[in-house]
Amino acid sequence: MPESALPSPAEKLEILQSTIAQLTDQGHIFMGMDYFAKPNDELTIAQQAGQLHRNFQSYTTQPKSDLLSFRMTSISMLQDVYLGNHKCLKDFYRAIDAHTLPIEKGVRLSKDNLIRRTVICVNFNCQCQTWRPSITSGLIAISMTILLQLCPNSIRWKLMA
Repeated sequence: MPESALPSPAEKLEILQSTIAQLTDQGHIFMGMDYFAKPNDELTIAQQAGQLHRNFQSYTTQPKSDLLSFRMTSISMLQDVYLGNHKCLKDFYRAIDAHTLPIEKGVRLSKDNLIRRTVICVNFNCQCQTWRPSITSGLIAISMTILLQLCPNSIRWKLMA
């Protein structure tokens, strides 16, 4: 598909805002990003209680859970390690036939990466605010759709109109 056929950043924001309006008008709760839930869903209840979390795949009510993936191309998360399964069917089956895990590569996260994951995945996307004592105040525009406000002790965000 030619790039010219894709919506512009402004059009993408308009599509997102329209989608949010339509789904919230129908009673769904906007969880963040492109996720919605019904008012009685456990994700909504957790978000309202300030207990919603995020892993690298989605929102969750189970913080610090390991994710085990078994299909081709899938990614597992085990504490401070990410493991990616083979992408090639032949390699995937070769590992299975050899009675080994079909892991193609793995990455152990550094301390800095673990901090980033916590800020981004656990707090920032779910509670719309996270504690961060060493940040200087200021405003940063990201993309054209999100505004971050960096306060002395927190990060706040909102979609830009």
